[in-house]
Amino acid sequence: MSEDSERNAVELKNPLWAAGLALLIPGLGHLYQGRYAKGLLFMFCILPTFFLGWSLGGGKVVYAEFRPVRGFSDLFEQRWHYVGQFWVGLPAWPALVQTVFNEPLGEDFMTAPEPPFQANEGGEEADWIERAPEYYELGTVYTLIAGILNLLVIFDAAGGPILPLRKEEEDDEVAKQGESGAVGGGKGKSPGEARVGGATTTAKGASRA
Repeated sequence: MSEDSERNAVELKNPLWAAGLALLIPGLGHLYQGRYAKGLLFMFCILPTFFLGWSLGGGKVVYAEFRPVRGFSDLFEQRWHYVGQFWVGLPAWPALVQTVFNEPLGEDFMTAPEPPFQANEGGEEADWIERAPEYYELGTVYTLIAGILNLLVIFDAAGGPILPLRKEEEDDEVAKQGESGAVGGGKGKSPGEARVGGATTTAKGASRA
């Protein structure tokens, strides 16, 4: 079976289920659909990227911290990175649990730093960056990229691949155009002439002779 035929034979099953599973674990929605190559590719690319970033940042770069905004400066005290990290699924969701339910998983696991929240103002986050100055921001970027990539994976699980025009469909289109040309070329002829085409002309020439 050609690659085009395989892509056109994709069975998406329940797209909502597939999207939900892809949100839980990258690639899981594709495995549910039987798209094993893609599912494993996404799983073994996105999850290692996330955990590598988390490790580079000393386990401190994934946390959810959103506080009331009373002024422009308060916008910088939000952990906007988590909006992207969230989409990597279950690996990032403990950070949300820690924030919403007051750290039920312990004080050192995906918890927000103590104020002040700006690294240049001192505080706990400044200590985190000082321990790994070269890798803290890099780890944040890796985990953010992993989440954004899985957002694209979720859309792919829900909508399926972009299907190309199959060769059979192209052949049908060419055949239809040929038929239209034949009908157009036969206008003005008698029914007998339209039926036999060029052979009729020969017959007419013979009768004249």
